[in-house]
Amino acid sequence: MRVRTKRKSCIKIIISGIVQGVGFRPFIYRLAIEEGLSGFVRNIGGGVEIIIRGNDERVERFIERVEKEQPFGSRLDSIDCKYVEEDIEEGVFYIVSSEHSNEAPPIIPPDFAVCDECLSEMRNRKDRRYRYPFISCTFCGPRFTVIDALPYDRERTSMDDFPMCSDCSDEYGNPDDRRFYAQTNACPDCGPEICLLTEGGGEYMADEAFDRSVEIIRSGGVVAVKGLGGYCLACDAYNEDAVDRIKSFKGRGNKPMAVMVRDIEMAKKIAEISDKAVELLLSPSAPIVVLPVKKGLSGLEVLYRNVSDGVGGIGVMLPNTPVHHLLLENIDFPIVMTSANYSEQPIIIDDMGAKALVGIFDGVLTNNRRISARADDSVMVSNGELAVISRAGRGLA
Repeated sequence: MRVRTKRKSCIKIIISGIVQGVGFRPFIYRLAIEEGLSGFVRNIGGGVEIIIRGNDERVERFIERVEKEQPFGSRLDSIDCKYVEEDIEEGVFYIVSSEHSNEAPPIIPPDFAVCDECLSEMRNRKDRRYRYPFISCTFCGPRFTVIDALPYDRERTSMDDFPMCSDCSDEYGNPDDRRFYAQTNACPDCGPEICLLTEGGGEYMADEAFDRSVEIIRSGGVVAVKGLGGYCLACDAYNEDAVDRIKSFKGRGNKPMAVMVRDIEMAKKIAEISDKAVELLLSPSAPIVVLPVKKGLSGLEVLYRNVSDGVGGIGVMLPNTPVHHLLLENIDFPIVMTSANYSEQPIIIDDMGAKALVGIFDGVLTNNRRISARADDSVMVSNGELAVISRAGRGLA
């Protein structure tokens, strides 16, 4: 896109699309600084407003770079530019407070699976977020499921219940930090906490919650796990009694259920996986991928009978949140991971309702971050290098 500008022109740019919750304001800030432009950027309604002042060449190059270098997860539906008269301080560019506006229709971004950099920090004993189940950054973590209203800012999400500590605030305000303007930024000192509830009033926190959950699953029990978009039921996918308990609760008869595996290597042991399927499983949307079953391989009959029930494939997913990664790190077999809801009813997101599951199953792995919007896992069907969306949910909707 080319814009004719006057020397030292001041231009107002309105961008609509998926431009909130995807690190777009930090991206614009860095781009403006690199190009030596003055002005500001802010969220408005469902879009972004940019006021920039600079010479012809730099303004034009800035707009071209916005289109070419847009951050992952963003989608630019329109870019509208016009000359304006603004009193802009020379040599300074800001991110300013959001403003409600009807200039662009609101588009809520999807949730993104935890990124490799956050996982690396979570596994680093020297990092202050070591084994923290709610680690995230500008490029990953919950979006759709924590948003109460737009424009997208922390005070309009369920993260508003967790004021940032000084360390997190420093990261949030540092343009050189990966968590610059990350609305879900948190740490063990200021963020949500994990807790396992068991029958008889048992409460287990932090690592103990995961250790006890693994023990329950390994011993043939069922644990309700709070994910981004709702509660799911987890058990050993090879344990027929545990699987039958879930089927009985859900009233779903022999309908198939998805399994979660620790990594791609484990997925390859239970299903035929193409390069395209690997790409889907590892993608930021992290959907359930329905894969062809392995033929003539003994030892998988029980698994297929439990979760696929004669359907021509098996639904497989990888851990998509830090909670799932911490739960699966010591489980070397597939686990059922299916929505905790009665047949034809929506997935449970209410914490009080989920606590009732303590008396039905063996534990509820929960946390104190509200789910603002429910979202089932997305489902894609993969056959060779072809893939189609069967259900658009978390990560895609």
